Amino acid sequence: MRPLLAALLLAPLGLVAQQERTCLLRVAWWDPPASTPGPTLAVGDGNEPRTFSPQVMNFATEVRHVGGDVASLRVKEVTKDEKGKEVVRWNPFGNVALPRGEDTFGVLLTSDAAGKRGGGRAFPLSNTAFPLGSIRLVNLSNREMTLGISGRGARVPAGGTVTHPRVFAKPEIAEVTVLAAVGGEPQPVFSTKSQFSDLYRLVVFVIEVPGSEPARFEVRTIVDYPQPEPRPAGR
Repeated sequence: MRPLLAALLLAPLGLVAQQERTCLLRVAWWDPPASTPGPTLAVGDGNEPRTFSPQVMNFATEVRHVGGDVASLRVKEVTKDEKGKEVVRWNPFGNVALPRGEDTFGVLLTSDAAGKRGGGRAFPLSNTAFPLGSIRLVNLSNREMTLGISGRGARVPAGGTVTHPRVFAKPEIAEVTVLAAVGGEPQPVFSTKSQFSDLYRLVVFVIEVPGSEPARFEVRTIVDYPQPEPRPAGR
């Protein structure tokens, strides 16, 4: 796991859960797991784990978290006792902090080479704050950036997130750009010209390559087709 990426995405194991809430987690690997298939993960305690198997940069996998402001992830370990019988254990894997004020999150996960320790970072992903037809920039660098659509820009600070005010209500061809402030000048980071519509939404993640000179950036995207969000229990 790259050190900078770990610092950006991981939550420490020592976090303490607070008042119970129900959240929908739409989980994805940032990088493919070192082994195939990847580790089997779960949320919840070891008695009734809710298992899931994420895809790479795809929020199609969903799992519900019922608990506090931190989702504790566990990883499945299968061993054999002295009689050769399989023994299943759910060991701590990592934590994901869940900001208040949202109930639906996209969660990017990372793992060590052994698939035994990792963690993740949650990004608010509700259909209300991030409607279909929208484009969002998640700036994982330490530089200010600008998300542009057909010449209209929306600024995002270092480490911040912005959803462009333009929402595509029907199929339309548009150009999307990302510029980074490097040495006081805007540097092109990402550009695509494609057809956008209200059938999906686009998330653009940008991280600066550590130690690069001149500055270089890694860009990844997720084209997301969200499902209708059920009303959380107890509301």
